[in-house]
Amino acid sequence: MLLVRHGYFWRGEDETVTSIEKLRIEALLRHKISLLDSCRLPRRV
Repeated sequence: MLLVRHGYFWRGEDETVTSIEKLRIEALLRHKISLLDSCRLPRRV
């Protein structure tokens, strides 16, 4: 699992996956790695 702070796409940004984004997402899928956006999680546990 890969935990990211602000997600992969920014609000209002074009969500078309091209070039480097495609390579990064393919690598995650190939190695069966989940991408979790931590901005949905509470800051303090």
